[in-house]
Amino acid sequence: MVSNSERQTIAIVGGTFDPVHFGHLRLSEELAEALHCYSNKLSVRLMVVSQPPHRSQPVVAANKRAEMVKLAISDSETLEVDEREINRDGVSFSYLSIEELAAEYPDARLIWVLGDDAFEGLDKWRNWQAICKAVSFIVVARPGARRHRLNAEVGKVLTESTSIEQLMEKSFGSFFRYSGPNLDISSTQIRELLQQKRSCRFLLPDSVIEYIQQYRLYEN
Repeated sequence: MVSNSERQTIAIVGGTFDPVHFGHLRLSEELAEALHCYSNKLSVRLMVVSQPPHRSQPVVAANKRAEMVKLAISDSETLEVDEREINRDGVSFSYLSIEELAAEYPDARLIWVLGDDAFEGLDKWRNWQAICKAVSFIVVARPGARRHRLNAEVGKVLTESTSIEQLMEKSFGSFFRYSGPNLDISSTQIRELLQQKRSCRFLLPDSVIEYIQQYRLYEN
């Protein structure tokens, strides 16, 4: 029998990454460090959403957003990009990605990382109850934002873990509210700066800034 620490863990940080910035990257790096304490076989994947079902559509095409993520993590030993949602036609429903991951890695522990606002509306996701039986969640609040109360319907299905260690003891059906450092940077803020032809240096990697300038993204 595989020990808990030897079991493969795949953590998914999903987002439009429009564009990717240091807030995304630092959060992913910190979670990788925290999870690695309890799993020797860890993969932290930044999954690029093509067509989000519950929010406005991204400004930049999915393939270019994926390229920016690749540039941003090119020298990382802990992070990788997952392009399955941009390679799949139609709306990017999370349950489809989870089904694919579960089929590809049947013995792996799957952890879905999402914002507190998205977690509040989890019961509006397609096949959300099936998702809860396949993954556990790490819930991240935006800096300075009010923490949402646990949705009553979701609370009937998920149990709260008080630590990452406790979360990692379970295969699915649990959530942990992550309260580590979180940089107050948003893609919206960066897009507005770019539209105003102002500097966004130190908000995202220089390689991503150069790519944006090369393809004249977010100018209008």
